[in-house]
Amino acid sequence: MVSAPIQVIPPPPINPALIQTSVPACGNAATMMIRVNNPQGGTYEYSVNGSGGPWTLISGTDTNGLPVATNIP
Repeated sequence: MVSAPIQVIPPPPINPALIQTSVPACGNAATMMIRVNNPQGGTYEYSVNGSGGPWTLISGTDTNGLPVATNIP
């Protein structure tokens, strides 16, 4: 017995924005902010490239209600 075919329509890919929020100066490291411009529901995580560190939950929201993480080194 074969069931009827089911059409799966995947959601569009997310559109993240990586924004530099401070520049490296006077010995300070630059900081970044990441924002998901078209969230699809659920949770989002990020990892700093090359850090070998864990994935970090994007738990904040901006004034438009979009997922955002700030002060990323």
